[in-house]
Amino acid sequence: MLYKSDHIVFYAGVLGLIIYLIMRPSIDLHSGVSIQQGREEVEQRMSELALDLGVDTGPYVVFATRMQDAALFARLQDSVFTNTNLTPSMANRATYPLSGWHVFLSRITDAPGVFPSEHHFFENLGILFFNIDDHLRVRHAEVHPSVDSGPWKIEDPVELASHIIFDQFGYEGRFYRLLPDEMAGIAGEGSIRLIYEKIARGSAGPEFLEITLDIHNGAGSETFGFRKFRTRYYNNESYMLRGSNQSFDAFNPVLLGYAANMLVVFVILFIGIRQIFRGRVEWRRGLSLGLLVAVAYFMWAFLFLQPTYYRLFSPQLVFVDQISNAVTGLVFGFYVCIGYIAWESISREHNIKDIRIFDTVWQARFFHADTGKAILSGYAVAGILLAILSAGLFAFGAVFTQYDSALQAIREPSSLIPAVSAGLNVWMTAVIIGFVNFGVIVNYLRIKIRKAAVFIPVASLFTGFMFMLLSRIVTTTAGFWQELIIFSAAGLPLLICYLYFGLMSVLFSAWAVKLMIMLPPFLDSGSSDVFTNGLILLLLFILPLLHGILTYLYGSRLPEDAVYIPEYEQKLAKQLRFEREFEIAKSSQHALMPKNAPELPGIDVQGFFIPSFEVGGDFYDFSVQVDENNKPKALAIAVADVSGKSIKAAFSAIFTSGLLLSGMRNNTPEQVLRQANPLLYQKTDAQTFITCQVCTYNMGTGILRVANAGHCPPLIKRGGEIIEMKLPAPKYPLGVRPDVPYTAVEIILERGDVLFLYSDGLPEARNREGDRMEFEGVRKILTDLDTGSLGSAEICDHIRRTILTYSDYELADDTTVVCLKVN
Repeated sequence: MLYKSDHIVFYAGVLGLIIYLIMRPSIDLHSGVSIQQGREEVEQRMSELALDLGVDTGPYVVFATRMQDAALFARLQDSVFTNTNLTPSMANRATYPLSGWHVFLSRITDAPGVFPSEHHFFENLGILFFNIDDHLRVRHAEVHPSVDSGPWKIEDPVELASHIIFDQFGYEGRFYRLLPDEMAGIAGEGSIRLIYEKIARGSAGPEFLEITLDIHNGAGSETFGFRKFRTRYYNNESYMLRGSNQSFDAFNPVLLGYAANMLVVFVILFIGIRQIFRGRVEWRRGLSLGLLVAVAYFMWAFLFLQPTYYRLFSPQLVFVDQISNAVTGLVFGFYVCIGYIAWESISREHNIKDIRIFDTVWQARFFHADTGKAILSGYAVAGILLAILSAGLFAFGAVFTQYDSALQAIREPSSLIPAVSAGLNVWMTAVIIGFVNFGVIVNYLRIKIRKAAVFIPVASLFTGFMFMLLSRIVTTTAGFWQELIIFSAAGLPLLICYLYFGLMSVLFSAWAVKLMIMLPPFLDSGSSDVFTNGLILLLLFILPLLHGILTYLYGSRLPEDAVYIPEYEQKLAKQLRFEREFEIAKSSQHALMPKNAPELPGIDVQGFFIPSFEVGGDFYDFSVQVDENNKPKALAIAVADVSGKSIKAAFSAIFTSGLLLSGMRNNTPEQVLRQANPLLYQKTDAQTFITCQVCTYNMGTGILRVANAGHCPPLIKRGGEIIEMKLPAPKYPLGVRPDVPYTAVEIILERGDVLFLYSDGLPEARNREGDRMEFEGVRKILTDLDTGSLGSAEICDHIRRTILTYSDYELADDTTVVCLKVN
């Protein structure tokens, strides 16, 4: 189903594309020209020309890089076409070399070095340099001062100069005349310079041709060799290989822009790392994307360097440089990984809807109408963006050139496989703009700035900075503030695209814009190799568009209930469920424990339980037995310890406590154990058992009756003596065997006696050195206590503090203590 609101954007995009195509001859440095020869064809032709100039190419390497010269266009505007509105298309059709090739004949080196510019490179390794246009005409040629290019057999310098310029370099001799006053001009010691001036004013080409020849003194005669050639398009033009001598003052706006973008990098890393510490990380997606970017960067660099600079380096240097590029790619990939993590986690946290489209893409489900809508809107916004960019550049009288990190050079035409290199370049640009710089920062601004009147200008200004420095798509001849205005305005439709259509539209918008800018020079080429690469780039542009159209028209809608839950949210939900279960177990276990100890005549009883984790397998309980007049006659006490720890032990303790408590009301201790044991054997697994002790104290007779199931023997303090009760066999814990004939033992407690029941967590407590308290330590605690003056509650408090201090508050096992004092 089609949506009329979508149509408005699509139609606006088509209109924007038409505007761009109309204005392109005025603002694109490469309009009206194409790449007529591939890199290998250029290198072959220049190798032949080097031999013709008398330079031996045998021990050297020839390689070519694509160049563009916006500075020449600016000089032509200022000096030659001052009364004409010169456009790049006009200049290119008049064969002014706004683009072409730099070709170097160079030495091979095994010494590492960094060459910040072509000028430094030529000084260190160069033998011969050519600057040629797309018709293979030499614009500039220069032999390194250390190299001898001759001598030639021709003894007349004018004849030699004419042969080189008009026969070798391809200029029309009938259009130029030699300036007579320059015929004997001395360019330097041992050299001579000749200058030719154009006489056919209506013809295209340089105004001046200047050649410098070396003078060789032979046996009675002079011969000459080639040294340097340059073209001049107006009288004061001076072309040279440019160094890197540009300086900046402290208040240069470009430096301020770089500082702002460094701040953006810091913010992105901060947000991403913060999300990592919060555990909101989809590692598989982030790492997969980061690794893809790292590999793409390495391949992109390799495809350019392999047919160019790597040919000059020894295998050892190539290997070192590849390691360096791999590390750079990994750093680049890490930045993208962190940026993607930040974007996805923030989008999911704030329920931003377009995350669902990316969920389907990651799941390899591409045929959804929402995906098609995002792709088409991205292409449409690309047309609008190009129209705004064109209008801005035209208004300021500026032009754009293709952006690359290699100063004047363009990597892609010089690459081993230009279409692949260009595709990698475009893909990385789209990822950086979409997921990282635009996705994270604009997303963050969108969340923090609620007012649209503030958010839109702030986000547009950021987009302007992004396009200018951190994620450039083109380079322009406009000034800093002019660029900021142009790119901020061009970023506005991208921002609106993001708000209405989502981040995928931004990705495809960046993809389409970059491809539309890079594509034209490849298509109208006489070289089959260049044209083939152009067709591949055209397919890279068309195929996503066709997919978008088909999925928009025929794709299914995203199901509303098809929600992807990332692994970290699954873990969080699992953790929350576990915590809820944990709280249930904790509250259930605490409910087992007596809220208050029973107050009975003649005895004082108290107990406590300390789990080694939040919950445990120990418990204790009291039950008051009454006579036929409903008056208390005896107190039943149970202390139990379930094997294991934490929730499993706690649930077993809950089940066991119910069985024991139901029997303690009327039965003897041994009957309680005999009744509970078969059920526990049946309901628990083979690894679970329960040590237990049940006793009753008859307040009328003073008889303590104790039945034991593998539990720690009770201790009685009588006077200053500690008595350990001897418990009868069998001593099997509950749940080990199906039928155990438990028995009981009796002892009469006297006034002042203190009965002490406990679990094995007490003697097993360890201090920092790893020493256990053991049973002797338990006896010492009781021996040192003044039980005569202390009540059961005070005795329990003292024991609790002692055991926690001894174990540094990290108990090795659950600990339970019950104290009964006979008054």
